[in-house]
Parts: sequence; C-alpha cells; structure tokens
Amino acid sequence: MRQKMDDAAEQARESQEAAQQAHQETIRQATELLEQTRKQHKEEMDARRGALIREAQLARARQMETVSELLADLGELLDRESERGLRPDGNLGTLNTPTRVPATRSRLEAAVANLVLLGGPLLRESNRVATSSEFVHEDSLRSALYSAQAEITRRASEEVEVGIERGLIDIENE
Repeated sequence: MRQKMDDAAEQARESQEAAQQAHQETIRQATELLEQTRKQHKEEMDARRGALIREAQLARARQMETVSELLADLGELLDRESERGLRPDGNLGTLNTPTRVPATRSRLEAAVANLVLLGGPLLRESNRVATSSEFVHEDSLRSALYSAQAEITRRASEEVEVGIERGLIDIENE
C-alpha cells in the first residue's frame, strides 16, 4: 500500500513537473511571439513614419513649385502690362484699368502661407512680393521677382541637402 502511495505521489510529481514545463514552454512561446509582434510593429511604424516624412517633403516641394510658378505668372503679367502701356512715370496700371497683378499677388501670399503650414521655410522674398505695398513701379517689382526666385532655388537646394543628411533622399538610387 505504501508503495502504491509512493508511486501515486511520484506520478503526481511527474505530472505536475510536466505541466509546469508545458506552462513554461507556453510562456516562452508567447514571449517570443510578443517580441516578434513588437519588432514587426516597430518596423511597420518606422516604414509609415518614413513614408509620411517623404510625403510631407514632397508636399513642401510641390508647394515651393507653386510659389515659383506664381512668381513666373506675375512676371508674365508684368510683361503683358508693359505691352499694354505703363503710366508715363513707369508705375503699374492706371485708374479704372483692370489688372490681374493684385489677384496674383494674393494667390502668392496664400501659397507662401501654405508652404509654412506644411512645415516648409518662410520664403521672405516671395512673401515681400506678395504683401508689400512698396511695389508700385514695374522695375522694383521685377527686381523683387528675381530675388524671390533666387531664394526659392537656394531653399530648395537646402531642402535636398537636409533630405540627404536625414537619409530621406537616396542619391544612389535616384
């Protein structure tokens, strides 16, 4: 009888030990699965973050291009206004003469503001062209247009350099 009790106790210990080992194995597998899931989640979030950063950079580049196009439009408008004839003092427009210059300057102001909202640089020269009341003479406005375009070129180059430094632009595969 004693032997049967010892055998039963031994069998219970072995059963308990097997259950404990199975439980530890389950915990090990769950921990391993959790780590794999965390790693995959981190990789996915990193990829999404990178895509979002690249998309934001592309949106800023597009908006900078929009600003540049509006500056070019303004230059073309000045050419047309010149062909139509300036006032004798060289000032832009005349009373009761319709012109698209103010509307284009307003669009330029909005485009510069949108660029800033997208996290891009404040293009001070473009903003000056859009908002300053100092431009009543064609030559001064045309000169400011050239300065604004030069600023865009410089800022675009800076954006590219930052993108390369941060690994957002791969010049090897571009």
